[in-house]
Amino acid sequence: MTTREKIAEILDRNPDWLIGVGNPDVREHVIGLWEATGMTPGEVEQWVEAGAFEPEAVVALRNAGVTPEQAATRTEAGHGGYAASVAYKVSNADLSVGQALAVLTIG
Repeated sequence: MTTREKIAEILDRNPDWLIGVGNPDVREHVIGLWEATGMTPGEVEQWVEAGAFEPEAVVALRNAGVTPEQAATRTEAGHGGYAASVAYKVSNADLSVGQALAVLTIG
């Protein structure tokens, strides 16, 4: 199984949340975005399990030194008035990477 196929298998576990519904072109595009991060399928799975759904957010968090384990931390910080993991809130643009670092007391 190729890296792309392994990433697709991970994302297909929850396609409504991770890919969107019903458009194969969108699915292929999203798989390609995750593949372009250069992460292994195991790393993709860790980030998805932490709540991430936006590859660019994951890259930004990784570049800031955040691990998937740290990104799984739940917070109410940021916009939206809800509690979710740091990974989810950064993916959803309700928490900046800077705010994430403050929540996680990094940097």
